[in-house]
Amino acid sequence: QGELCQQLRQQYQACLIDEFQDTDPDQWRLFSTLFSNGDTHWLFLIGDPKQAIYSFRGANLLTYFAAVKAARFHHTLDTNYRSHPKLIEGFNQLFAEVGDEKTFLSEDCLYQPVNSGRKADELAFTLAGQPMETIRIVRGQGLADMEEATCQQLARDVVRVLKAGQLQQQPVKPGHIAVLVKNNTDALRVQKALRQVKVPSVLTSKTSVWHSDSAKALLQLLQAILHPRQRAHVRAVLAGPYFQYTLSDLDDEARYAAAQLMLSTALQRWQQEDVLSALLHLFQQAQVWHRLARLPDGDRRMADTRHLLELLQSQAHQQQGSPQALMRWAIHQHQQAADEHHTLRLEKDDDAVEIVTMHSAKGLEYPIVFIYGAWRGGVVRSQKYPLAKPTPYGKKACFSKEDKDELIAQEQQELRRLFYVACTRAISHLTIYWPNADKAQKYWPDALNGILRPRLSALCASALFRFDDYEDKSAPLSAWIPQQADAPLVAPP
Repeated sequence: QGELCQQLRQQYQACLIDEFQDTDPDQWRLFSTLFSNGDTHWLFLIGDPKQAIYSFRGANLLTYFAAVKAARFHHTLDTNYRSHPKLIEGFNQLFAEVGDEKTFLSEDCLYQPVNSGRKADELAFTLAGQPMETIRIVRGQGLADMEEATCQQLARDVVRVLKAGQLQQQPVKPGHIAVLVKNNTDALRVQKALRQVKVPSVLTSKTSVWHSDSAKALLQLLQAILHPRQRAHVRAVLAGPYFQYTLSDLDDEARYAAAQLMLSTALQRWQQEDVLSALLHLFQQAQVWHRLARLPDGDRRMADTRHLLELLQSQAHQQQGSPQALMRWAIHQHQQAADEHHTLRLEKDDDAVEIVTMHSAKGLEYPIVFIYGAWRGGVVRSQKYPLAKPTPYGKKACFSKEDKDELIAQEQQELRRLFYVACTRAISHLTIYWPNADKAQKYWPDALNGILRPRLSALCASALFRFDDYEDKSAPLSAWIPQQADAPLVAPP
């Protein structure tokens, strides 16, 4: 009832909150206080409980359910304008409510079939001339190394799509493809496999650019510029990615002296002009961009370095301080920064397969999607007490086995919702890897087993699904770069 509340109520008669399923109790308390008076104000809550995947950020689905029960009017959005009509039909079968166990393990979060709002010919995808607007599930049986086998299978499949795939009668490009993974470790595994078959890829990450290898290299360079007479600083930067000196190069006093002179000149330019001018001049003198480009992850390093240079120049302009002050700021960013504004950028998103975590992919869409890692289970069982238990009013500490079992159940629900979010990013085609298809998990199964097993017979009989098995290949992955554009989907090259 304070002055600020009155001002906001006078200024705004209606409030629309999108992604409301990700609301926490404090946020809901604030907005309900401001706008819940239905006689004079309207409060619209737009959300999908099946896409609630951010509990680790404080989002509380119980808050959503409490708000839904309190709402006077309910409306449903039942048309999907993203995906191919056949994919929509496939999703309706994949997530259909069957048997006693609910798809998302909750009576409050049921799957409702949706309609398609797109024409099939607008989103056509063919492979070797055959329509492939389907959900493809690749099963593994008795794999010795599940991770390695899945990465290699995925890499082979991506190569085939690039060689023989067409979207609306146009060749598939790497930028049409996304690989959705469970975590950053999976992302690196997948990128390594794609690199082996010469497929360009980029990682979309929420990791701060200040925590990257490029940031470490730039900090080393700044230290060497500020202290060109300190041999340890100079040798560290000369042995790094910018100069790439060998041990014999480092022992060459003439080359060392030339590099030392470049660093001293850069310091003078920094003091007389600015940090960006100094670094760009040094990069040109030492051919730094050329050296970075030759590294296996050169695109990534160049994108990060350009981004870091922009951030340095922006801070220098705001700070108007000494080079030493800017150096202290950069070191602090490296140690502490986690600001989303500084997250890693894509280097060539049109020319590369995008590798992105399932959480980060929420709200995005891709013509062709491969899902890696959906077979992973949760982590609550291995955690120690006390645990934080969500309630409609916030979190409370819990110590009992009953509370822990409840948290495990909530985690299983969220894993299934995360799998749903990942699947529904696809526009024209979806491939899901199921490497442990021969191993039933009886206790707290992962999302993939939990959803696929009860529906397996129906899905196998459906024309909307294609089931393939992992290929047993002893040849190195590099041998799978196909020479013919009409290579079939499953047969070896």
